[in-house]
Amino acid sequence: MKNYYTFMYHIRYDPSFMSFEGMNYPFGENIVFTDNQPIIANIIKSLSKIFPDIHCHLSSIHNLLLLFGLIFGGVGIFLCLRRLQIGVFFALVSSAGLMLLNPN
Repeated sequence: MKNYYTFMYHIRYDPSFMSFEGMNYPFGENIVFTDNQPIIANIIKSLSKIFPDIHCHLSSIHNLLLLFGLIFGGVGIFLCLRRLQIGVFFALVSSAGLMLLNPN
Protein backbone atom coordinates (compact mmCIF):
# COMPACT_ATOMS: atom_id res chain seq x y z
CA MET A 1 0.00 0.00 0.00
CA LYS A 2 2.88 2.36 0.73
CA ASN A 3 4.20 2.03 -2.81
CA TYR A 4 0.81 3.02 -4.22
CA TYR A 5 0.63 5.95 -1.80
CA THR A 6 4.11 7.28 -2.61
CA PHE A 7 3.54 6.86 -6.35
CA MET A 8 0.21 8.70 -6.35
CA TYR A 9 1.16 11.38 -3.81
CA HIS A 10 4.34 12.27 -5.68
CA ILE A 11 2.53 12.68 -8.98
CA ARG A 12 -0.33 14.72 -7.57
CA TYR A 13 1.17 16.94 -4.87
CA ASP A 14 4.96 17.18 -4.93
CA PRO A 15 6.32 20.39 -6.46
CA SER A 16 9.66 18.95 -7.59
CA PHE A 17 10.74 15.80 -9.36
CA MET A 18 13.24 14.50 -6.79
CA SER A 19 11.70 15.33 -3.40
CA PHE A 20 8.80 13.62 -1.67
CA GLU A 21 7.02 15.75 0.91
CA GLY A 22 4.50 13.17 2.11
CA MET A 23 6.93 11.74 4.71
CA ASN A 24 9.50 13.14 7.16
CA TYR A 25 7.56 16.34 7.89
CA PRO A 26 8.58 19.22 7.59
CA PHE A 27 11.75 18.40 5.66
CA GLY A 28 10.54 15.90 3.09
CA GLU A 29 12.51 13.01 1.72
CA ASN A 30 14.32 12.03 -1.46
CA ILE A 31 12.01 10.12 -3.80
CA VAL A 32 14.41 7.15 -3.95
CA PHE A 33 14.31 6.61 -0.17
CA THR A 34 10.53 6.15 -0.24
CA ASP A 35 10.72 3.05 -2.50
CA ASN A 36 8.98 4.98 -5.23
CA GLN A 37 9.68 4.34 -8.92
CA PRO A 38 11.30 7.70 -9.76
CA ILE A 39 11.66 7.28 -13.52
CA ILE A 40 8.10 6.07 -14.07
CA ALA A 41 6.58 8.50 -11.55
CA ASN A 42 8.38 11.48 -13.06
CA ILE A 43 7.38 10.53 -16.60
CA ILE A 44 3.74 10.30 -15.54
CA LYS A 45 4.13 13.54 -13.53
CA SER A 46 5.31 15.25 -16.73
CA LEU A 47 2.42 13.72 -18.69
CA SER A 48 -0.05 14.95 -16.07
CA LYS A 49 0.70 18.53 -17.12
CA ILE A 50 -0.45 17.65 -20.66
CA PHE A 51 -3.31 15.31 -19.62
CA PRO A 52 -4.71 16.70 -16.33
CA ASP A 53 -7.28 13.88 -15.90
CA ILE A 54 -4.56 11.25 -15.60
CA HIS A 55 -4.83 11.59 -11.79
CA CYS A 56 -8.04 9.57 -11.85
CA HIS A 57 -6.29 6.54 -13.36
CA LEU A 58 -3.03 6.34 -11.38
CA SER A 59 -3.76 3.03 -9.68
CA SER A 60 -4.68 1.44 -13.02
CA ILE A 61 -1.50 2.80 -14.62
CA HIS A 62 0.58 1.47 -11.71
CA ASN A 63 -1.01 -1.99 -11.96
CA LEU A 64 -0.53 -2.16 -15.74
CA LEU A 65 3.11 -1.11 -15.46
CA LEU A 66 3.73 -3.83 -12.87
CA LEU A 67 2.08 -6.41 -15.14
CA PHE A 68 4.06 -5.31 -18.20
CA GLY A 69 7.23 -5.38 -16.08
CA LEU A 70 6.59 -9.05 -15.30
CA ILE A 71 6.06 -9.85 -18.96
CA PHE A 72 9.15 -7.94 -20.14
CA GLY A 73 11.19 -9.49 -17.32
CA GLY A 74 10.15 -12.99 -18.39
CA VAL A 75 11.04 -12.25 -22.00
CA GLY A 76 14.40 -10.84 -20.91
CA ILE A 77 15.18 -13.94 -18.85
CA PHE A 78 14.18 -16.15 -21.78
CA LEU A 79 16.47 -14.24 -24.14
CA CYS A 80 19.36 -14.44 -21.66
CA LEU A 81 18.90 -18.18 -21.30
CA ARG A 82 18.76 -18.64 -25.06
CA ARG A 83 21.94 -16.58 -25.40
CA LEU A 84 23.56 -19.10 -23.04
CA GLN A 85 22.45 -21.81 -25.49
CA ILE A 86 19.86 -23.37 -23.18
CA GLY A 87 17.17 -25.39 -24.98
CA VAL A 88 13.99 -23.58 -25.97
CA PHE A 89 11.66 -25.64 -23.78
CA PHE A 90 13.87 -25.45 -20.68
CA ALA A 91 14.46 -21.70 -21.22
CA LEU A 92 10.72 -21.11 -21.58
CA VAL A 93 9.82 -23.09 -18.45
CA SER A 94 12.66 -21.54 -16.43
CA SER A 95 11.86 -17.99 -17.47
CA ALA A 96 8.18 -18.45 -16.64
CA GLY A 97 9.08 -19.91 -13.24
CA LEU A 98 11.56 -17.14 -12.45
CA MET A 99 9.06 -14.51 -13.57
CA LEU A 100 6.47 -15.87 -11.14
CA LEU A 101 8.97 -15.68 -8.25
CA ASN A 102 8.83 -11.88 -8.40
CA PRO A 103 7.59 -10.54 -5.03
CA ASN A 104 5.62 -7.66 -6.56
